[in-house]
Amino acid sequence: HASPAEFMNAANIPAEVERLFDLLTEKGVEFLLVGGVAMLAHLQGRNTEDVDLIVSLADQERLQPPLLVEERDSFFARASFGHLQVDFLQAEHPLFAHIMREYSEARAFAFLRDQRALRCATPAGLMLLKLYALPSLYRQGQIQRANLYEGDIGQLLTAFPELKIDALLALLSRFGVSESDLMELRRVLAEQRPRPDRFAG
Repeated sequence: HASPAEFMNAANIPAEVERLFDLLTEKGVEFLLVGGVAMLAHLQGRNTEDVDLIVSLADQERLQPPLLVEERDSFFARASFGHLQVDFLQAEHPLFAHIMREYSEARAFAFLRDQRALRCATPAGLMLLKLYALPSLYRQGQIQRANLYEGDIGQLLTAFPELKIDALLALLSRFGVSESDLMELRRVLAEQRPRPDRFAG
């Protein structure tokens, strides 16, 4: 993993990120930007150390080289592009495909050289991905990453109070999230909801 000095934020985007998006455009790859860089499109003050994309398996193959896939499991892959870490979520996954179709928008990224517009997950799409990932992060013992995702959920709830959480949980149920996991996710959401009364006199 990157050292803290290598974290990206809106003021510190490495040139390799620009080159990665150039490569995606040049190869005509259909992608959806998710994860920390997508959070930067919607929220201030988010850092990230990698780029997360929903991309089909066939398009991942077309990007090699210069992109090198180092790890792969059922619907995820980790790759390197120079010094940049790129995490792929496979577009073949039913939920990821649904988010790509229904929860994407074009966002102009002021921190990119030409301020180009990229296909980016909406706040609701990001919330779906964070909630979907949480149970498996806990089961794998990735507590630090789970804590980060819970913080992201709290930021999304604060910035976008219009998010229809019950509808998003119902959608996750349709895509196979168990009732026991949904109960735990409801508890997480309740804990992360903004508390304007905190420290009130």
